[in-house]
Amino acid sequence: MTQLGNETSGHQQTHDQKIIGLLFGGRSGEHDVSIRSAQAITSAFHLGDNPSNYTVRPFYIQRDGVWRSGERAQAVLSAGKAPDAPKTGQGDAPSKEEPGAIANGTVTPARWQFPADVADVDVWFPVLHGPNGEDG
Repeated sequence: MTQLGNETSGHQQTHDQKIIGLLFGGRSGEHDVSIRSAQAITSAFHLGDNPSNYTVRPFYIQRDGVWRSGERAQAVLSAGKAPDAPKTGQGDAPSKEEPGAIANGTVTPARWQFPADVADVDVWFPVLHGPNGEDG
């Protein structure tokens, strides 16, 4: 079996495993509750009956609607809270693991972009609370 590295779940991912996209955060007032819920769900997946059958990948939606994955999403999940807002004039530029803001010479706002690894997800587990989450 071919092995793929997976720093998020703490074990090696195989081609037989399902990738679960854990979507949390969001633009609602329930943002912090969503992060704590995602922590609990991640723990349950790792302690479940068949943790070798899947790998969990966190996808964090910032308060401004920008999606983050990889190390940034994992850092929020591990901390259990949203990062402090950047100071005025110190915006949060896309990281190397996420798409850039320029494609074909056109600037696309970061909030309209998805991390490239969303295409790898087999099953989505939304953990969004409040507007645009549990109420649709």
